[in-house]
Amino acid sequence: MDVAVSYDPGGGTTSTTLELLDLRGDVAATANLAGVGLAAAYGYDEFGDPVSPNGLTYGWLGGKTRAGAGVGNLTLMGVRLYDPATGRFLQTDPVPGGSANPYDYCSQDPINCYDLQGTWWGSDVLKKAVKIVKKAAKATTHYVDKHWEGIAQGALIAGLALTGFGLTMDMALIIGDATEIAMASELAEGLEATRVAYATQQWRMGVSLVTAVGAGLAGTGYWMYHNYGHEK
Repeated sequence: MDVAVSYDPGGGTTSTTLELLDLRGDVAATANLAGVGLAAAYGYDEFGDPVSPNGLTYGWLGGKTRAGAGVGNLTLMGVRLYDPATGRFLQTDPVPGGSANPYDYCSQDPINCYDLQGTWWGSDVLKKAVKIVKKAAKATTHYVDKHWEGIAQGALIAGLALTGFGLTMDMALIIGDATEIAMASELAEGLEATRVAYATQQWRMGVSLVTAVGAGLAGTGYWMYHNYGHEK
């Protein structure tokens, strides 16, 4: 569990209370440095309504620094006040379509998401996704820096092979297309000639894609040699 420290001045002295958080970030219990064991334990339902009144400033989502407003057990969630008893915000969502309705919290799924800002529950998911992408990009950059030469060689070889294969197949399809259409035309089978032309066109589109990928890989390999080679 994480630990948050709060100070409670009383009688001219200051005591320290440890607020123990659960995995979700709720204050689940408190402990006193001078005592042994837990001073108190707390529970909440899925939407944050306390099982029993606890008088905590930071209770449900207290680890996320979301404080009770002190009136009606409301919680200040960014730009809006939230009522855990009803699972609803008191103000409309400033982001149109941000949830199931203008007062809804997390599209009625408080276990799997947060709406800490009171604007759009998906913003927290998006932030996490951005962090993951940044970490992945950093790891990828580090790997490329260490293994750029092998990657460049592989890209060049694969790119040239795919490009050569694609160009060869393209020429073969052009020649084969013209021959089959001519033969079908001699037999006065215009429909068959059209079918052959259409089928060959589809194949050529696939081959052109392979050729483009190959050219891209070859270009990437050349670029890596040109840039990383000079830097190293």
